[in-house]
Amino acid sequence: MPSPQPSPTCGRGGERDVQTDRLAWRCRRGLLELDLWLGGFLSSSRATLKPDERNAFERLLAMPDMQIMDMLQGLAQAEDADMQSLIQRIQTTRPDQTEIHRNEQNSHP
Repeated sequence: MPSPQPSPTCGRGGERDVQTDRLAWRCRRGLLELDLWLGGFLSSSRATLKPDERNAFERLLAMPDMQIMDMLQGLAQAEDADMQSLIQRIQTTRPDQTEIHRNEQNSHP
């Protein structure tokens, strides 16, 4: 009888996927633009996030929406160098306005 194979969520890689899935859930925000911005960043960068960036991203997601928006728009500074570096990286993935308008139209009957 063959030995059972571990499930895809077991082990170090699986733990990372679960952590990333939790981050993706936390990217869902009250502001559509912020939701798209953070979610878009995570989906395009999830495979390349370094541990210090992941930690900074988790701290960022614990902040209120408007505080995050202010930092992403350059109106406020991040708390530390790791977070500021992450903010700069996220700023390069800003969703374009057509994507935001398309999502707004699809969310209204």
